[in-house]
Amino acid sequence: SSAPGALATTQMTGLTSSQVGALTTTQLGALASSQIRALSTAQLIGLDTTDIAALTTTQVGGLSMAQLAGLTTTQMAAIETTDLATLTTDLAGRTRDGSLDDRRDDVVAAVRESVRAKLLVSNPHYVG
Repeated sequence: SSAPGALATTQMTGLTSSQVGALTTTQLGALASSQIRALSTAQLIGLDTTDIAALTTTQVGGLSMAQLAGLTTTQMAAIETTDLATLTTDLAGRTRDGSLDDRRDDVVAAVRESVRAKLLVSNPHYVG
């Protein structure tokens, strides 16, 4: 059996949520950003908070807006602050340059979830 890092990006889409969830943090860390980006929202939900927290800044930065919007609040809270800052900077730049104009709904959902995750950490009673 090949190591997960040896799987082609297209093969990543064939993994079940359970198979993705069974990957160790070491195996996840060995995946290229393109492999992570190939995962569906349903597959990403199979990752627990430890797995999400172990993703590298590059891997998190490679997630699509739809993938980010599909993460649970708990998963979003597990993303490291520096990774969120990178995403926020990237999102702001791509919003300014117009490269996300055709994905407005995804952008709004991702920003909304990011703000909600931050509020849950700073003031859980505010989100309710």
